[in-house]
Amino acid sequence: MPNMIRFSDAAAIGRTKKTKEGYLLATSRVARTGVQEYLAKELGDAAEGFEPDAVVRVYRHEDQVFHKDTIASLSRVPVTLNHPSEMVDSDNWKDLAVGEVGDDVLRDGEWIVVNPMIKDAAALEAARTTHKEISMGYTANIVPARDGVDADIEIS
Repeated sequence: MPNMIRFSDAAAIGRTKKTKEGYLLATSRVARTGVQEYLAKELGDAAEGFEPDAVVRVYRHEDQVFHKDTIASLSRVPVTLNHPSEMVDSDNWKDLAVGEVGDDVLRDGEWIVVNPMIKDAAALEAARTTHKEISMGYTANIVPARDGVDADIEIS
C-alpha cells in the first residue's frame, strides 16, 4: 500500500435554523479522530484480504484531522445533494452545488464542526425529509496500521 480512497462518511446534520431568506443553516459535526468502522467492500482494493462484508477498522490521527491544511480545506466548500461522481469545480458548480460551508471550521472534542448553508429549495426539502445526514466526501491515503494502533488500516 498506500492506497488512495474516497471516503463519504455520514453524520447527523445537527442543529438547524431557517434564515430570513429561507435558507437552512446547520451546525454539523463532520469528521472525527479515532477508529471508524467500514465494510471491506466500501474500501475497495485498500481492504484486500478481507471478505467483502467484513468490518475493517480505520484509524484517523488527531494531528491529521486537526491539521491546519485539513481545517482550511473545509472552509467555503460547496454543499451538494448526495455525492457527485466528479469533484465540484467552476465548470460544474452551477449544476451540482446547493449551498456552501461557511468560514467557521471548529474543533469540538474529537470532532470537526462546520456551518453548512443550503440555499436551493429542492435541497431544503430533501434536508427536511429524506436527507437527514451530512457527509464531507474526501480522499485520503491509507496504509496498514502501525504496531500499537488498534485498527486494521490508518490514514497516512
